Amino acid sequence: MQRNNRAFTLIELLVVIAIIAILASILFPVFAQAKAAAKKTADLSNLKQIATGVTIYLNDFDDTFPRLVQGDFTNWPVSTALWSSQLVTQPYIKNTDLIKCPIDQFPTIDGDAYYGLPTSRPTKVMSYWPNAVSDFGYANWGVNNPTGLFTVPGNFTNSASGATTATMVGSPSDVVMLANGLDEYYNYAYGCGEWLNNEVDYCYVFPGIYGDWIPTGIRLATPQSTNSFWKAMYNAWRKFSGGSNFVMADTSAKFHHPDEMDTPKHWLANYTGN
Repeated sequence: MQRNNRAFTLIELLVVIAIIAILASILFPVFAQAKAAAKKTADLSNLKQIATGVTIYLNDFDDTFPRLVQGDFTNWPVSTALWSSQLVTQPYIKNTDLIKCPIDQFPTIDGDAYYGLPTSRPTKVMSYWPNAVSDFGYANWGVNNPTGLFTVPGNFTNSASGATTATMVGSPSDVVMLANGLDEYYNYAYGCGEWLNNEVDYCYVFPGIYGDWIPTGIRLATPQSTNSFWKAMYNAWRKFSGGSNFVMADTSAKFHHPDEMDTPKHWLANYTGN
């Protein structure tokens, strides 16, 4: 009885390998796009949940947004907290993982930088910064005393801004509450993000939007810029398909391209224009 043991020829194997390679080259970009889309959705969800926590905070504090920095400045840093601290909004958010964008890469935090903090206030890296545009030396777009949502306290800078209340916000669906960019800013400022955390700002650099940095960054950030800050902000505003996620004062989370945000109506609670 004759046995028929036919095997694949070399040509057939090469054809199969070529087909697999072609399919892989087609599918890998699709998989990468799907992964990026998933992270974009997760980032949008993070911002939405944080904003919901801030809204609960508002209900407990007479509809007043938290200050950018709060606490006793004579006892730095133990009695001082950022807006996102365990002592401020974290009791409502209850998840420090939410304050990190899924695509941001942070180095290990240098624990020695945060001496004196009790164990109940663990340091955590943070990607999002609040809309704290203030009258600290700036008059954005010709508006007197420009006011964001998370104001800078008067005893921390030359600013005498009072706290922003929900009733002061003329169009809550337009005014930004939180935005991406804090990671990029700290990498620009220090060359690494190890100082970045949601409890204290050890390096004495304002840990959020102040003045007109963010709106100006939107206007001037280009990949060809010779200014290192604008280069950093170019990436911050184009994390996902040429744009970034923002959450507004009414907790609506939205994706925007940078050119859509170059207007005072998105940053100033006291803006009265169109």
